[in-house]
Amino acid sequence: MSSTGHDPTSSRAPEQELAALHGALAKHMADMLKSKEPVPPATLNAIRQFLKDNGIDCHGQENQDINDLTRSLPDFEAEDHGEFSQPN
Repeated sequence: MSSTGHDPTSSRAPEQELAALHGALAKHMADMLKSKEPVPPATLNAIRQFLKDNGIDCHGQENQDINDLTRSLPDFEAEDHGEFSQPN
């Protein structure tokens, strides 16, 4: 084993390098979402999968952003009855 704790006979990268890569990817994704540039749907899906793979989920009642988004969606039940209601 080397002084970095990495087994040179292993094909796996050292844990510290993997953690750094993971952190850099998370930061890059967050920066993309914060930018004024549109994020392509495929990239949004990759971010969603990254969050899911890392056990990050959202409970709507506990997350104000999700509550705001939910309130802005149309009422599809009204549409089923010949009406259509768009929240204010």
